[in-house]
Amino acid sequence: DYATKNPAIAEALKSVASINIKKTPGKTSSYLPEIAAHFQQNRALLVRQVKLLAPRVIIAGGTLRHFYSEFGLSDSAFNKERSAWFCEQGGVLYIHANHPAQRRAKGRYIDDIVSIIKEFT
Repeated sequence: DYATKNPAIAEALKSVASINIKKTPGKTSSYLPEIAAHFQQNRALLVRQVKLLAPRVIIAGGTLRHFYSEFGLSDSAFNKERSAWFCEQGGVLYIHANHPAQRRAKGRYIDDIVSIIKEFT
């Protein structure tokens, strides 16, 4: 359902935050070196934002590796059996997903993310 048609979805969206690595306006797409440079430039602010929000679930659209050292994560910690990798550490569920703008089998991709969250929350 859409939030405009289902009040429960609209209410749930009030507990969702989006944090962008790049803090300035840009084009419709970014390249990996550009994202890495912006992460280095904004690292302290990004970590402060995440810690302030204290999320129980973090879904990163292809950028979670930038935060590995900050959160004590590594590729080997993740379950890689679905279209989105995931692990739980310190009471936080980390989901290493592709950016939603990437063209993939969106139904499976979304279903995998939803099922992972349901399992851990």
